[in-house]
Amino acid sequence: MAKDKFKDLDKEVQDKVASMDTDSIKTFIVQTVDAQSELMAAREKDLDWLSKKEELATANEVYKDGTKGNKLKVEFALRVLADRGIKV
Repeated sequence: MAKDKFKDLDKEVQDKVASMDTDSIKTFIVQTVDAQSELMAAREKDLDWLSKKEELATANEVYKDGTKGNKLKVEFALRVLADRGIKV
């Protein structure tokens, strides 16, 4: 059974779009993309959000560096095995 990626989209929106003609759907897409651009622009002006974003970026550094290091270790070990002709 396939996962429904649109399960969180309001049924009303799904029905509305499904019943639109092609030109109306194209207009709907443009309007939705414009609304998303406005939302992202507003977020970038939100000082509280920007402050929290910076705090999170700083706090995440230790995990980011550790994750990068672990990923490189595994990739290197896999390459060594592959160079030895061992399929993993």
